[in-house]
This record gives sequence, C-alpha cells and structure tokens, in this order.
Amino acid sequence: MSDQAQRSHSLREIELEVEAEGREWTRRRLEERLQQEAERDGKVFPLSGRKARHRRTEWMGLSTGVGVLKVKIWYGLDPGTGRWGCPMRQRWGLGPHQEMSPALEDKLAFTVTATGSYEAAAALAQKWKCEVDDSTLHALTQRLGARAERQTQARLASVAAERTPQRAAAQLAVFMLDGYLARYRGAGWGKKKTQQKRVEWHEIKTGVFYLQEQAARTEGGRGC
Repeated sequence: MSDQAQRSHSLREIELEVEAEGREWTRRRLEERLQQEAERDGKVFPLSGRKARHRRTEWMGLSTGVGVLKVKIWYGLDPGTGRWGCPMRQRWGLGPHQEMSPALEDKLAFTVTATGSYEAAAALAQKWKCEVDDSTLHALTQRLGARAERQTQARLASVAAERTPQRAAAQLAVFMLDGYLARYRGAGWGKKKTQQKRVEWHEIKTGVFYLQEQAARTEGGRGC
C-alpha cells in the first residue's frame, strides 16, 4: 500500500470533507427543485397572470448559501404590463439583475452588521464558503438600506384609521415613554484607518398612547 493510502486523516480533514459533500448535495438538490418549478410555472407572470409572449429560454446564475446555481428560465413579454422580464424571477422575488438569493442576502447583511466593517464581513463569509468582496457587501447594504427607507417613508405617509370613530373621546388615557440606545454606523464605518468613530450610539425614544377603554387583558387578567 502507498504512503498516501496508509496516511490517516485528521478529524478536521474528515469533517471538512463530509461538510463539502453535504454542501454539494444540498446545492444540487436546490438546483433541481428550482428547475422543476421553472419548468412547471415559468411561463406565466404571477402578478398579471398572463403567459409570456415571444418567449425564449436563458440561463440564470444565482449565488446561494450553498453555492452557485444555474437554472434555465423563460424570458418574454408580459402582455399585462407590456414589459419584458422573467416570470420566475418575479415569482421568486428577484430583481431583474439580482444575482444573490434573498436568504444569502439576509445572511450577508447580518454579517456586515455584526462585524462592523465590510472587510471583516467578507473575511468571515469565507469561513462558511461564501466568496464575496467588500465592494459587493457595500452595494448590498446600500440597496437594502434604501429599500428599508422607502418602506419606512411609505408607512409614515399612511394615516392610521381609527377603529371606533363614532365613540366619544374618553377622559382617561395611558401614556408610556421609554428610551434605549441603538447602534448606528459612524463616519468611520468600513474604513481601514480612521480617526472617526466606526460605531455610534444614539438614544431612541419610544412611546405608547391609548385610551383607557382600549386596554387589553390576557387570559390571566394581566393588562397589556
């Protein structure tokens, strides 16, 4: 027997080998599952309910938490909107040029928040076999932050509807106010060398107001 055949593997080597086998099995299973859905539902735009016209197939590459997938999807014209697009991208909640799965984006965004810099987040992501650079993480967080800001502004623009507008105003009400410290990115965030703070803490005030008769109680009689 050769020396290579006789050499025993360390626990670390065995664990990493089996882990890689499991990742590859999961990647293939996920790729097969998405391909099945694309073949079954890939011709109809879910929002308009119309079948794509002037269809053609194209390969879509998608980075996920278990590796890069390659899925053949339909591309065509949506008769309902008059726009070109991919029905499966719309069904899966992917943007026209999005290359990462929503689950991977969520993991990477959390990694950036937890580490405090794009460089550290990229290095940590490599530990779970995700090859990504700091510029990609920066673009990702900027896009997700802009989307969160649009959602916030949309909520603030809508006026809450009163449930019982016909009822006379109550004389008693409950008002509670509390404050807590929240972590924000400072001016030095993401920089290798800086004299400015990478992380800043700001106090957030939260208040609750309701009429006395609107108070709720749990089954145990506790007010809430």
